[in-house]
Amino acid sequence: VFAVSAFHVGSYWLASRQEQKQMEELMKTHNTLEYVSRLNRSLLLLSKIDNNQFQEVEKVCFNELLKRLADDYSEIYSYKGVKILLEEKGEFCVEMNPTLAGMLANNLLKNACVHNVEGGEVSIICSSGGMEFRNSSGGEKLDGERIFERFYQGRKKEGSAGLGLAIVDSICRHSNLDVRYLYEGNWHCFTVTRKI
Repeated sequence: VFAVSAFHVGSYWLASRQEQKQMEELMKTHNTLEYVSRLNRSLLLLSKIDNNQFQEVEKVCFNELLKRLADDYSEIYSYKGVKILLEEKGEFCVEMNPTLAGMLANNLLKNACVHNVEGGEVSIICSSGGMEFRNSSGGEKLDGERIFERFYQGRKKEGSAGLGLAIVDSICRHSNLDVRYLYEGNWHCFTVTRKI
């Protein structure tokens, strides 16, 4: 009886190890497919922007858009202890495609949250002249010459394709806006202003 029981326990253990390995392989495949799908969508979006396929234009005020996004991202990144503060010194309103405006604000805020430290802070400042996104860093300056290049990644983040800031740059060029990166006192700073 003991020998039979031991055999069954051993067989069960072996089967469960094989199932676990299969599940791990399935998860890896799923994650790879998700990554490729996101990559494909991002490249398609860049192609559409470059080919001027977002022609509808209206007055977009970023203040309201950023209030909604800040609330959403505060919930999403609460597990990381990231605080998001929005300061309004004026209204930043631009004549541009509303879909691209949403993507621009979303990508800059997501970037500030993802590339932040545990218990860090995101500061968004809106004024009549533009908007600024600042996030606390681990003391590492990014390469300002390459930060907006496609597929460039300073520090590899899991699941990141390195296209978020390239999309930001493309949207700004399409919408007659200027985006700049600065590193000031352990803060990554991205500013968006109207082109002069």
